[in-house]
Amino acid sequence: MLSDGIINRIRIDKNLTVAIALAILMVFFLLMFVDIGDSFFSFVMSLDIDFLIVYGYLYFVKKEKNWFNPYSFCWLSISLFSFGHVILYSLGLEAPKFFLFDSYPLELVNEYLIFGFLSLIALLFSGVFVINSQIECCMPKLQLDTDVNAKRIFLIILLISMPFYLYRIFTLMKMAMMYGYGDVFEMKGSVVVAIFAMWFVPALFGLIYLYKDSFLRYFFLGLSLIPIVCPLIIGTRSKPFAIVLCLLFLWNSGIKKLTKLQVFCVSFIGFLFLFLTPSIAEYRTSTNSLSFFDILTDNFTLGLTDVSSKFLGEFGGSANIWMRLRDHLLDIYGYNYGLSYLSSVLCIFPSILFGGFSFAKYANLSTWITEAEKTSYGLGFSMLGESFYNFGWLGVVGIFFVGFFIFYSISCFWLPQILVRYKYVFSSIALYIFSTTGRDSMYLSVRHVFYCIVIPALLIYLTREKH
Repeated sequence: MLSDGIINRIRIDKNLTVAIALAILMVFFLLMFVDIGDSFFSFVMSLDIDFLIVYGYLYFVKKEKNWFNPYSFCWLSISLFSFGHVILYSLGLEAPKFFLFDSYPLELVNEYLIFGFLSLIALLFSGVFVINSQIECCMPKLQLDTDVNAKRIFLIILLISMPFYLYRIFTLMKMAMMYGYGDVFEMKGSVVVAIFAMWFVPALFGLIYLYKDSFLRYFFLGLSLIPIVCPLIIGTRSKPFAIVLCLLFLWNSGIKKLTKLQVFCVSFIGFLFLFLTPSIAEYRTSTNSLSFFDILTDNFTLGLTDVSSKFLGEFGGSANIWMRLRDHLLDIYGYNYGLSYLSSVLCIFPSILFGGFSFAKYANLSTWITEAEKTSYGLGFSMLGESFYNFGWLGVVGIFFVGFFIFYSISCFWLPQILVRYKYVFSSIALYIFSTTGRDSMYLSVRHVFYCIVIPALLIYLTREKH
């Protein structure tokens, strides 16, 4: 029966129920017996959030029976963006710059911890709902005679997008080397160029997966070094990290399971990235004559604790958005009542359909908050910030639906039976999208999902060989 199917999808195992109940009980006792402006409140809440992050990651690992699964990776990505500073605080460490707990009143920070804690639970439940649906309802792969059609689609997308991507990335590199990171941020660029350029990385994922010939597969794999190395020169860290993460998942799950030696090598590269990320951040904002290699060498001489603080400090800056909204911006501008989410969907369609009216100004919240705060650098945005900006404390409910959209996109449960065999490709593309747009509003995520997932999948389906 339909009702039985729905019950199965929302079924939660006993361990998860007990874990969530204990975490909520801890918060309840804190609110009852500890002042919200007390540092002890902050510390215990931080530990509670740490517990949820670790438990959520392990829960998805257990359900997927795979350490390298997109659910766990996406969960960890969202958690680091939202709670990087919280993790540092619970460990007795501080971020080198703009540390959350030093920049705002402790009572305000603790409000963020409560909202973030409830949002994590909502996000976890959305993932549970989707992953149970996938396990019970997902069709087996349909073996087709050939993948020629899918190869053709991804190859055409690559050839179309490559000139736009190379033009955009080399222009940004030139500006970064000549004028610095500030001018890169100020450069808006053509919307058309940006749309075509966004196809480049997803097309590479598709071709790496589809081409069984070792030479062509490794050729496209080598081509993926362009979007990994070039953004590092500009000063962007999230995209190269996301590409490596997605390639790791795609290779391990869809091509060939990694050996222990390969896992060790990947872990070592990840360890190096821990030093590389803060070095890039320091170099792009440096006003002295130190070279990048000087800064990198200095970071290597620091202890692992100091470098980890820089790393988590960089990733966890998204909490600043919620704090600014709660502190003063909502008093000035009021709540958005879901307009940014609606506008994000409507932005998919050409503005000519709306008489030339563009919904981008309502959907692109990173531009809005940068202009509202009159900063000379991009503030970005955040998932928690957008839900709070739209619905206040009821935004926790909104997080469930946002999480459902994210995990449902990753699961590829929406694929028609004939395309299920490409689920690892589309899962890796979805993981890439949500890992790189996590520090922005849903506007970018929705647009990328439509152009990089829906359109290629639709093209493959419509042009398939019919038997």
